[in-house]
Amino acid sequence: KSNTALAFFDALKAVREEKNGEIPDDLKDSSRDKHSFGHGKGYLYPHAYKDHWVAQQYLPETLKGRIFYQPGDIGYEKEIKSDISRKREAQLEAHLEKGDDNQILTFSPPDKKKDEWLRRTTDNKNIILSSLRSEIFKNCSLKRHDRVFVAGKDRGLLLWEALRKVPEGGVWTASDDSEEIDFLNNYPTPLHETEKPIIIRGSIEEISVKSGELVPFDAVVGRNIIHRDNKPENLLKIIYSLLENDGILSIAEALPEKASRLSELIHSKTLSTEDFDLLKKAENNIYKNTGKSGLEAGEKTLSLLEKTGFRNTGSSEREYSQNRIISRNNISRWFDPGNSDSYGSLIKNQLSEELFNKLHNVFLHELADREVEWRTVYIFLWGLKR
Repeated sequence: KSNTALAFFDALKAVREEKNGEIPDDLKDSSRDKHSFGHGKGYLYPHAYKDHWVAQQYLPETLKGRIFYQPGDIGYEKEIKSDISRKREAQLEAHLEKGDDNQILTFSPPDKKKDEWLRRTTDNKNIILSSLRSEIFKNCSLKRHDRVFVAGKDRGLLLWEALRKVPEGGVWTASDDSEEIDFLNNYPTPLHETEKPIIIRGSIEEISVKSGELVPFDAVVGRNIIHRDNKPENLLKIIYSLLENDGILSIAEALPEKASRLSELIHSKTLSTEDFDLLKKAENNIYKNTGKSGLEAGEKTLSLLEKTGFRNTGSSEREYSQNRIISRNNISRWFDPGNSDSYGSLIKNQLSEELFNKLHNVFLHELADREVEWRTVYIFLWGLKR
């Protein structure tokens, strides 16, 4: 008898009014055009997963991200409300990160134009994101009245969980990106306006200058904030200054040097032994010899924390795997010599132009539009302000 059941009629109306949206390929009849158009490929059977739920895009592109049902605060709906919100947040974050594939090789800027038709939900990225979120908050043990600052670019994955953890405290974040601010302000959430996070317009560096105007935070959490910064030492000093005494920092950082490498995905017989060895050597040098902070070993960040003044520091690593489809657009970006941080630019300096062009063609031939299992490694770090 809950009024929230009226969401069914809202969804029905949206379907009737939607004229141009394409049904996602993974929901189309695989018995007809599976091989020609990929119909049915990537469909995930919900009953084969825990709680009979799996992140799967059922809506056409024009309705993607639309939310119809918001659980109420009474009875059984109150019990499932947080769980539904967590699943939606991870699913939305995974969708928004579909095009941000550069972190698996380097930390070069993401391409705005995405090959969405190739990036079906055949991966378990939402499960990985949920795990990252759980681990980050497990390592900081928040109290209900704590004040939390979410550092870095966060589209809601950590923000809303922090709000659930500190209902009597508060959550802050900062951004100098107008689009990101608008996204967070219009995020589909059942929270009342007074329960939403406080978004400070400006960079974290600008906030540190005004830190005297803010009450220090009990915790700072974030994901991929240190290794993507050109001056991680300065960023850690800023975070340190924002924390209360005994305040805690808890972050997760991707380790590209321990992730899958392109050389692992191609058949070695395609190249001569000499060429294949040169490729592997060039890849190793990317992570060992470059001065880019984003490509340094994650363990070094722990010593940076201690150097900044954090005590009781700790770290742990976790490996994840996901199925993903490599598109031609991915390969073109990775081999873009015009981007100084791209995979191609970094290996081109170590290879002959002939071999570089040959490798580009080999990757296009063997990997384009192919589904692969990709390994990602994260390091979790934490520490207390002295």
